[in-house]
Amino acid sequence: MNYVLFYIFINIILAAKVGCAYYRYISSILRNYCNILIYN
Repeated sequence: MNYVLFYIFINIILAAKVGCAYYRYISSILRNYCNILIYN
């Protein structure tokens, strides 16, 4: 049972890391898009 909880815990951490990286990637794209709209 402990191994299952440990596995779930690791999956949650990995999902959080991937989610944060994805969010940062999307926000940088949106920021660049807004800069293009503003400066043109």
